[in-house]
Amino acid sequence: MNETQKGFTIVELVIAMVIVSILSIVSIPIYQHYIERARLTEAISILRTIADANTMYFIERGQWCNDIRELPVQLEGEIISADGAWRIQNKNFIYACVGEESDDTIATVNRAPYHGRYWISMRAATGRYGDTPQLGNYGLFGNVYPSSPHKEFDKGLVEYYQNKFKKTNWS
Repeated sequence: MNETQKGFTIVELVIAMVIVSILSIVSIPIYQHYIERARLTEAISILRTIADANTMYFIERGQWCNDIRELPVQLEGEIISADGAWRIQNKNFIYACVGEESDDTIATVNRAPYHGRYWISMRAATGRYGDTPQLGNYGLFGNVYPSSPHKEFDKGLVEYYQNKFKKTNWS
C-alpha cells in the first residue's frame, strides 16, 4: 500500500526557519538605514524652512531669533526650553533656531533624545556679522555625539548629507 506524505517533515521546517532568520538578519539593518535616511531627509527640509524663517526674521528686525515660537513655522511636537533657547521636540528630532550667542548657526536639529546621537545645523554663509543675509545661502554642518550608540552609522549619515548639500545649489 502506497502512503502519500501529508505535511512537512521537521527537517524541512527547520531549514525554512533558518532561511527566514538569515534573511531577517541581513534585511533589518538595511531597512533601519533607509528609515533613518528618510527621517533625516525630512528633518533637513524642515531645517531649511527654519533657516529661511530666521533669515527673514533678521531682515525684518535686525537680529537673529532664539525662540522658535516666534518664527512662522508649523511643526508637530512639544515645545521645550534647553540651553536658554526654545525648541520643538517630536518623536525623532529636536528643532531650534539659534540667536546671537551662536557662531554662524541659524537653525539646528538634534536627533532625539537630546545630545544622544547626532546634530546638524545650517549656518549663514553671509550676513552673520553685519552684512545683510541672503535667503538660502547656507552651509550644512553636523557631528556625532561620542555617546551615540550608532556612532559609525550616524557618522556616515551626517557625512553623506554634508557632501550632498555641498553639491546642491541652494541659492
